[in-house]
Amino acid sequence: MVKRTIQELKTKIKSGSAVIMTATELCDLVRSGESISMKDVDVVTSATRAVMSGTMAILSFRVSNKCEFTRAAEIYLDGVPAVLGPAPNENLGWIDCLVMGTAKNSKNEQYGGGHLFRNLVEGKEIEVFVRSIEGKEISATTSLKEMPYAMMFLTRGVCALMVYTNPAPEPMKTIFSVKEFGGNLSEATFSGCGELSPIKNDLEFHTFGIGTRILLNGAEGYILGKGTLSSNNRRNFSGIADMHHMDPEYMGGFKTSASPEVISTWAVPIPILNEDVFRTACVTDDLLELPIVDVYGRDHLGKAHFSDLWDRDGIFVKYHRSKCKELRSDCKDENGNFKCPPQELCPMDAFTLDQEINYNRCFHCGTCVAFCLQGICHSTMGKVRLGNKEIPIVLRHSDRIRAEKLAKKLRDKIISGEFELSEPVGEIKY
Repeated sequence: MVKRTIQELKTKIKSGSAVIMTATELCDLVRSGESISMKDVDVVTSATRAVMSGTMAILSFRVSNKCEFTRAAEIYLDGVPAVLGPAPNENLGWIDCLVMGTAKNSKNEQYGGGHLFRNLVEGKEIEVFVRSIEGKEISATTSLKEMPYAMMFLTRGVCALMVYTNPAPEPMKTIFSVKEFGGNLSEATFSGCGELSPIKNDLEFHTFGIGTRILLNGAEGYILGKGTLSSNNRRNFSGIADMHHMDPEYMGGFKTSASPEVISTWAVPIPILNEDVFRTACVTDDLLELPIVDVYGRDHLGKAHFSDLWDRDGIFVKYHRSKCKELRSDCKDENGNFKCPPQELCPMDAFTLDQEINYNRCFHCGTCVAFCLQGICHSTMGKVRLGNKEIPIVLRHSDRIRAEKLAKKLRDKIISGEFELSEPVGEIKY
């Protein structure tokens, strides 16, 4: 078996002779029927952008002058509660705190940690409220540039790679839907970027491990080790990166029928070290299976392929504004009142009737496509089959468009020398 080392590939990259492509570009070559072997590619860049609950940030910043309070007892950032510590910073007027990506504002339950993180990275000022152990209340503002320490941690760097459906007769509120999840197997949602995903491209973790350099929301970071809910059958990893270098385009909050969620984007280089890694990287969506599960307890119901879910030529969401204006008077609820589900349900607040879709925020999740009363939003939403029942996809929890964009960014950074492959300092063992 032909084998390479990361050091050999780094030398080849520096000489300008290395062939580096995204996972999608490699799979496109496979689909075209072109004869391709390990000698034709040196590094594949993989990526995933998805709703990732296991996201948090540790922030450190000043809220007052010294000795104005002993230490904080409670803290809220834009109304989002944070966990104080680990350092108490007694009498320093300084705060260390941990903010969960899924924490929510008590007065606006659809604003959470994910929204806060994006606002910080966009350079916006946020409001801080502190109650000290003496009962003193301190109000202040801060921003990312005023935080010398702002690190994001992901405890579960790969989304669940499942199709969710609700076999129960009653609809239910869940983080896996933007409205109550319809019952009787009437709807399905899913998470996963298929052939582009880092886990798919190196399922056995031959090429990355503890200390592998990655891009996390556009910033250089590192894999730390296993992720939560990680097992032989469901592998994932954890990671870290500095928020000061992140790009807000790859992150944000995501509204659901249960509570706000958080979005993150990873890009991971896959050095083609041997034939096994090459063969795995060449597997296309039509060969990649994922389970269909009961959203309530994740019980296995069946299986699908990623090709059932993603039509790569039809995932971009389009909005026909002129047709919308023409048919808008017919958009009414059962009481005859005007109703626009895309505007009401958009989990990114990217859809408004008076404007085009805000593509800077759009997740291409397909909510507007699935629930528009007049069908003026278009994207190729997939479907899955259970027995003789066909279940339409009404929501994507992954954004393949921006995942591909970050994979290309990583590819270009490697080619230019801005990003250097790194040897893991330890294995992620199962």
